[in-house]
Amino acid sequence: MNTDIEKYNNSQLPADKEICDLLASIIDKQLTNAENKVWHAHPVWFLDGNPIVGYSKQKKGIRLMFWSGADFKEERLNVLGNKFKDASIFYQSILDIDSSELVRWLEKSEKIQWDYKNIVKRKGVLEKLKQQNMASINPYIHFNGNAEEAFTFYKSVFGGDFTSIIRFKDMNFEGSPDSEQEAEKIMHIALPIGNNSMLLGSDTPAMLGKHNEMETRSKIYLKADSIEEADQIFNGLSTDGQIEMPIQHSPWGTYFGMFRDKFGIEWMVDADLTHKPQT
Repeated sequence: MNTDIEKYNNSQLPADKEICDLLASIIDKQLTNAENKVWHAHPVWFLDGNPIVGYSKQKKGIRLMFWSGADFKEERLNVLGNKFKDASIFYQSILDIDSSELVRWLEKSEKIQWDYKNIVKRKGVLEKLKQQNMASINPYIHFNGNAEEAFTFYKSVFGGDFTSIIRFKDMNFEGSPDSEQEAEKIMHIALPIGNNSMLLGSDTPAMLGKHNEMETRSKIYLKADSIEEADQIFNGLSTDGQIEMPIQHSPWGTYFGMFRDKFGIEWMVDADLTHKPQT
């Protein structure tokens, strides 16, 4: 945590400090490319110099503000600015913070931005930065306590770095899983795949029961750019798993294979080729 932000948090009353510490922890873990500092007397996170999110102590509680939050279309971000595109929520207790909701808002904050950085240059005129594509579907996988092991394995195949790792011990609230047995288990983890996709997951607390690891309702479909990439993904992810259909040229003209990995997750790997399949 930034030392100035830590000082700000430590200056708050105990209940407010709890809120600030949790907010800072989640924001830091989610906005890994952001810079942060105390700006205009309260903590703020920036992307490429553009203010994204910050919090401050006010009479109604700790105010969490997203500079472009009015465009997130989120029901609970209902304190709207009068002049610009900001939207906020007030927290009076750490129990008010829904971490999965906050992660969703932070993901939107990276994609939906108004250009506050140049507002002075434009004499108070606020312009919207180019919005990234929001129409994407990303698989979210639930595990029986081995999410970190599984995602470490997936990372070894796909490469890259986790953009978010939140453990149950980071979310110390009433009704959370037993701190001794499940403190280190994963509440949320995210791994970028390619340019526009994310693989997401979490451990399911034991109190909610176990997942059937042999279910067959859903599969993760991966589209490769070449035979070589398809082979690399298929051979890597299927290690110690169960191959359901060897990867090969298919009758419908693609290079296709299907398997269940060693964690019970089913995958389909496909490369749509321009040339005819070999006979």
